[in-house]
Amino acid sequence: MPNAAVGKPEGFGALSRQRAAGDPTQSLKRACEDFEALFVKQMLDSSRVGPTKEGLFGQEAGSELLWDMHNTYLSEAVSRSRSLGVAKLLLDQLKPLMAAQAYQQTDQSAQ
Repeated sequence: MPNAAVGKPEGFGALSRQRAAGDPTQSLKRACEDFEALFVKQMLDSSRVGPTKEGLFGQEAGSELLWDMHNTYLSEAVSRSRSLGVAKLLLDQLKPLMAAQAYQQTDQSAQ
């Protein structure tokens, strides 16, 4: 199921909170996957900028919408397949920071 929030930065945070309520690690994982999907979509959108936009959908009315839908779906599929590894790389970098922040919060609340 494609993510309706791809391409809408304001939608990612709310979507991650809804899907992973109560589990910060799962929420972080989903946010990293959402970022990877957005990153891939931006790359796909950028690949269409150039002298010609002919191809799969041509220059017909609605072709930009079809391309946007295509790129959104493809970016979600690439992100779900974990073939690029951007989400994993981000998760590996951010997990220790999240653990340190949780430790500091528990330490402060204990005092």
